[in-house]
Amino acid sequence: MQLRYLPTGELVVVCDGFAGIYNAETGQQTARYDYGGRTLLAADGYGKNTLLVFGTAGSSTAGSCVLLGETLQQLAVVSPGVDVQDVALGAEYFYALGKKAAVGYTLAGEEVDRQVLPAEGMKIVPGKAAFAITAKEILQFTPLNSK
Repeated sequence: MQLRYLPTGELVVVCDGFAGIYNAETGQQTARYDYGGRTLLAADGYGKNTLLVFGTAGSSTAGSCVLLGETLQQLAVVSPGVDVQDVALGAEYFYALGKKAAVGYTLAGEEVDRQVLPAEGMKIVPGKAAFAITAKEILQFTPLNSK
């Protein structure tokens, strides 16, 4: 389960079967996104957006990454084609880190970078430039540089 506050003061709750937005004062649910039986592998949040990754744990690729907006409406759906180890959501981009590659997308779901990693991917940290942490080194991952 993941909990975080939105800039509006509402609470985002990401559970195994759904994501919901709740009024922090009353506890009333104001928005809901059901997964429809899909398995949640990972999630991240930034500002008003929430990033969800669905698929089968241990499979060779994640099924899909779904970016949700402030009312949990779908903003983008992408299939990264990597066995997702970590995801990160920033102000302008979101990222999927696999064992052998990292992929960057705009918030509209346009792929803007795909880089092969020199060692197994472990963690990705967003920012103006994201950093992919591998078993051997930390790499700067800057979307738009390679596409």
